[in-house]
Amino acid sequence: MIPKGAVVLSLTGTNGKRDYGFPSLMKLDNKYLLNQRLAMLIPDSNIMLPEFLFLLSKMELFQGPFFLNATGTANQANVSMKDVSQIKLPIPSISDQKEIVSKINLIRESSRLQKEKIEFSKNLQKSLINKIF
Repeated sequence: MIPKGAVVLSLTGTNGKRDYGFPSLMKLDNKYLLNQRLAMLIPDSNIMLPEFLFLLSKMELFQGPFFLNATGTANQANVSMKDVSQIKLPIPSISDQKEIVSKINLIRESSRLQKEKIEFSKNLQKSLINKIF
């Protein structure tokens, strides 16, 4: 069972591609089962927030070393749990992590709202053009 706050990512994909290693932050407790070729990362909450680990795991800071360690034959690439465990990550204070997560969430929300406004504007423009013609 995967606990709430775990970061799960796939360890297997296509050689030469970055079609794996995508992290997911589990928001529900013990609702999912961990399958083979998936990594479950559970940070010590006294040292690192799960949301901060999730953000880091999406960055080149994590992804670069992750893909650098990929091995495999034919067309399949694999990363071992040992390689994942040796990836070094910065660990700011919990208060700094909270601030970073909060600011990134604000930026994401702002970006999402802007995309909605652009889509609304495009639809309005199409509607007005259709009324004119």
